[in-house]
Amino acid sequence: MTTAMTAHPKRDPATGELHFFGYGFFALYLTYHRLSATGTLVESRVVDVPGPTMVHDFAVTENHVVWLDLPVVFDAGMLGRGMPFRWEDSYGARIGVMDRAGRVTWFDVDPCYVFHVGNAREDAGAAEAGGAGHSRELGARPGEAIFVPASGATSEDDGWLLSIVTDHAGDGSHLLVLDASSLDSVASVRLPRRVPAGFHGSWLPDHGAMVSAP
Repeated sequence: MTTAMTAHPKRDPATGELHFFGYGFFALYLTYHRLSATGTLVESRVVDVPGPTMVHDFAVTENHVVWLDLPVVFDAGMLGRGMPFRWEDSYGARIGVMDRAGRVTWFDVDPCYVFHVGNAREDAGAAEAGGAGHSRELGARPGEAIFVPASGATSEDDGWLLSIVTDHAGDGSHLLVLDASSLDSVASVRLPRRVPAGFHGSWLPDHGAMVSAP
């Protein structure tokens, strides 16, 4: 394998296979990879996109892979001045549905950007991915939401989403609690001190088996 690897690979719960991709700044821009359940690379396939788009996440269903080809692109002129990516109106936006034979059907969508995919499924043979669009609140940055299941949960979304929101304009942060099934706000807890915006993180329960790094 000669490409980078996404931060968000997807494991097929039925087969144990690991699906992932790498994107690059030069053609060929996007490559799909698949590992067997034993960790052997069994497939690498170039996905045709028109430019160096920043693909941070994707989705996998039983028979399809869903691609997000969106107008945030690499700009070499921005190297040394921060993140070398910019919004490019002329790039367009589309979603691709790829079958396991590698055939991709593209659908044009309104310009947007998607950092993370929550879930995807197949319904009567059709791939379906749900999402929510939000206008960005200037000066505030939410962290990656962590799902906390309810005690005695009976459905997969029975619980809460927790996110720390940082106020860049001031010196405060608050813990936002959302109902995971409806995304309605349940509570907003002002924290005693500012928590800098982080990259990724997870909370582990203080009970049950813990896995230690070797």
